[in-house]
Amino acid sequence: GHDCYPVLFVYDGAKGSVTFGGKLDVPKQTSQRGISARERFQNLDRRATSSETTEQGLESLHKNSISQISMLEGGKSKCSKFCTTGMDGGMVIWDVKVHTHTHTHTQAAKCDKLLQLCLV
Repeated sequence: GHDCYPVLFVYDGAKGSVTFGGKLDVPKQTSQRGISARERFQNLDRRATSSETTEQGLESLHKNSISQISMLEGGKSKCSKFCTTGMDGGMVIWDVKVHTHTHTHTQAAKCDKLLQLCLV
């Protein structure tokens, strides 16, 4: 939350462990983020100038700490959609898809992740 993006932790019931799964808000390398009217107004108010040419800052969707996470679909055990609300006033809805891997017995012995969570 304080890093301005949600992160995924994966619980392995067989091992009784929690592992870091990664950042959920990964910025696109090729796209440049535009500045919203609200951000422009805030920058004008802070700097008392309109000569801003580029926005230096976070590349995440939220520009301040995430203050709330709400489940929208699926409940605690099978959450498929959730919403994050930030101190910046932004709200983001995230879709989560769960993929189940099917394996033969020899493949299952090599696979340590039976579920993979993917954001769409």
